[in-house]
Amino acid sequence: MMLSLGVAMRSRLGRALPQKPAPQVPISLSVDNADIPATRDKDILTVTLAEYAGSYAIDPAALARGPICLVPPALSQATSGAPLRAKPGLWAYDPTLGALAIQRRWLADGEVLEGQSGLDLAFLVDLEGFSILHGETAWQAAIQTMISSEVVTWPITETNQPDPDPEPEPEPEPEREWMVMSDQRVVLDNLTATSGTVTFTLTEPEAYAGTHVVDSVQLALGPVCVVPPAISGPAVEGATLTATPGLWVSQSEQMTCLGEWRRNDAATGETGTTYVVGIAQGTSHMIYHETATDPSGTRMAVSNFIEVQAINPTTWHRPVFKAGPTNGVGESLITTDANGDLIVQTQVGTTSNPRAYFGVEPGKTYELETEIAFGDATRIVGRLSDATGANNALNVAVFDISKAAGQTQLSRRDVFTPTAGRVAMHYIFIMGATPLASRILSATRVKEVL
Repeated sequence: MMLSLGVAMRSRLGRALPQKPAPQVPISLSVDNADIPATRDKDILTVTLAEYAGSYAIDPAALARGPICLVPPALSQATSGAPLRAKPGLWAYDPTLGALAIQRRWLADGEVLEGQSGLDLAFLVDLEGFSILHGETAWQAAIQTMISSEVVTWPITETNQPDPDPEPEPEPEPEREWMVMSDQRVVLDNLTATSGTVTFTLTEPEAYAGTHVVDSVQLALGPVCVVPPAISGPAVEGATLTATPGLWVSQSEQMTCLGEWRRNDAATGETGTTYVVGIAQGTSHMIYHETATDPSGTRMAVSNFIEVQAINPTTWHRPVFKAGPTNGVGESLITTDANGDLIVQTQVGTTSNPRAYFGVEPGKTYELETEIAFGDATRIVGRLSDATGANNALNVAVFDISKAAGQTQLSRRDVFTPTAGRVAMHYIFIMGATPLASRILSATRVKEVL
């Protein structure tokens, strides 16, 4: 049963009206992959199901980052010769983000017991004295959240007691090796599932400064993110967003972490720490999604989101430029300076004629105001073509201007309508093969003409 509430909209009239409640995020509760009923008063959920009866405070904003465990799984008393029974955890989730699926596994001294994925674990003499726990992983879309029970131990029977050592030698406490890596990992060696919680403090870099606590039981299930990734930047189209990767803790130096930008929860294919926001249809939500993997498992973390408001294509706006291929080997190099101007140049090892382009849509009419500082260029060509700009069958010149004696800047206005196949407007800078540069000034702007 899914518990959902309606959304009330506040009146926009100028006169005072009675205040209506704010919209509420739908919330569902699940136990062992089955929804359970509850009543809701604002952000307090009340459950009457006997094993979970009580009231629970929910932070709706936290549900946007994935499911939340309200009651962790619990194990029955460990009695010699008797099986263990796990009581499922109680989870809260936002059903608008997708269905919830719960997976289970049993661990003994931090090692996963293969083939054990149910609520019951049969008694095994070989597991006497082992620290046993039951873990749940809640999946929703591409996000997973893990939680585990308290540890229990089957007592060692007299016939299973190890031979006494008349002179036992105490084993030295293993040294913990700490290492902060350049790719934002913290590696903890010589820890086991019974090491308890580990606390460490970082003073730099600033993004990760503070005291952090890691549960070694959780490390046995895979990397743990102690500082989630974060994104920043102007919430406007054409702006560059920057991601600060999350800080991950692992017991293995074999941990890998992959980051990806997502727009409205859809993959963009961009994996770097910067992202240029292109033209959107309506409002877009941008996040940075990380997946960390080590030999023990895989976990994911999601950044805060930035809501980008779409630009009206019929109003003047700055084009979102991308680097095009040079006249030979490699891509052009485009960077933005402190004034917002775009520097377009060749790179060492490439040949001449770098280019920058922005996307257009065939059949629509555009008005373009170009402001370019010639710099080292002797000629500038404006051309409609495909995204490579190298398809002679599609190339259509909008303008072709050679630099006059004493001329430093190109200022012009053009109106054009790209036809089929022509999806990019290129600026091509004719210049030598050594590293040279021109500038597309920040005053360059475009709009769609209806």
